Amino acid sequence: MYSLIKSISSKKINFKSNSDLFFNSKFKIAIILFSIFIGALNSDLTAQESKNPKLEDGQVIVFCQPDIDKCIENLENLKLWLWNDYNDRKLSNKIHDEYHLVVINTIASLEMFLDDRDQCNMSSKLAPLEYWSPKIPLE
Repeated sequence: MYSLIKSISSKKINFKSNSDLFFNSKFKIAIILFSIFIGALNSDLTAQESKNPKLEDGQVIVFCQPDIDKCIENLENLKLWLWNDYNDRKLSNKIHDEYHLVVINTIASLEMFLDDRDQCNMSSKLAPLEYWSPKIPLE
């Protein structure tokens, strides 16, 4: 037993040079992965710190995230912008109503993923679009 321990402890690991220890491919990969991890952690912390930025009047945040609530919030902003453009006479009532119909039905469809309360008419019947906003002269 003593000879076995002595033979194991007396063996030396031979490297060609000190640089082989720190600059071999496994070490480089470990450093790259560690750098990516630190970068991702830093990015996440930065995003958490800036969740509630100070916005000036009329400014909104447009999200790009795999989050249905954020998608709905984007569509709500779009709906508001459509209404503002309609009131500023940049859109006709027909264009406004058509875009508005697409936005509200997309919102309702997304909400059904979160909580299906029969927000959408799932029948296959077609119905003509009824324009509801008053006609106003365009600029």
